Amino acid sequence: MESGEAAEGEDDASGRGAELDGSILQSVQNMQGATTVAEIQKLRERLVTQFHARMGSYREMVYRVLGWKVWMEEQGNVGAFQSQYAAAPGDVVRCRITRGSDSGAGDAGIIDVQLLETKFVRELDDDVLAIVHRFGSLPAFMANLLGS
Repeated sequence: MESGEAAEGEDDASGRGAELDGSILQSVQNMQGATTVAEIQKLRERLVTQFHARMGSYREMVYRVLGWKVWMEEQGNVGAFQSQYAAAPGDVVRCRITRGSDSGAGDAGIIDVQLLETKFVRELDDDVLAIVHRFGSLPAFMANLLGS
């Protein structure tokens, strides 16, 4: 594909993304110029609505492209993943995400991701879990889940 050409279907996705980005940017610019509390609250509500719409689109894209539902748990630092091929609704993988400053490490830029124990993870074969325990690779573990 040449640099000026758009892939089939790309116009819809990028157009919608650009429309949302422009709309969010406009809301932020309007918020900066707002003078009353009511104007600021109205603009904030609009921005929150746009953010939720954008996040919903992102989650749907991840699910359709990668086959995983992805969400953050209430704790805020726990991510949950469920394959579209999950045998049961409870077949969920959870990971705790910590930055260096949260985990006691010196560098705040380092991110550590830990696999958390769930009923689904406890029932996995040792061979599948060995990827995490031996090599510390959550991406390889997640890819291997679909093959097991």
